[in-house]
Amino acid sequence: MLDKKGFTLIELLAVLVLISVITTIGAYSVNGIQAQIKKDMWNSEVSLITNRAKAFGQDNLIVLKQNYCGSQANCMIISVQTLLDRKYINSKEKDDYGNKIIVNKNYEESHNCYKANDAQVRVYLENNEVYAEFIPKAGC
Repeated sequence: MLDKKGFTLIELLAVLVLISVITTIGAYSVNGIQAQIKKDMWNSEVSLITNRAKAFGQDNLIVLKQNYCGSQANCMIISVQTLLDRKYINSKEKDDYGNKIIVNKNYEESHNCYKANDAQVRVYLENNEVYAEFIPKAGC
């Protein structure tokens, strides 16, 4: 009588295929989670920028009341860079020249939308309340 010990080649291959399938599914799930985390982080960053732009508007109420955005009175458009320069927002990220930058990690570093310093914020006064609206760069 034959004494069988171990697994056949077919059984080992079946286990390897099963492990590969599970690993592939897991990798796609992790990538989806990472993408969602990046989007959530950017949305939090935009929320911070708009809140700080409101503070900028409050601190510059006289100037705000003298400006127009097209035909809308009591409105001004400022860049994210202005908020950085005037220390309304801070960033640990720096470009190659040591300048502070706000980054959108949903994009690669080489993409036009990665650096958000050129993005704008519309700050306006309505019913004696300051509001702010983030305006992303075109195509972002």
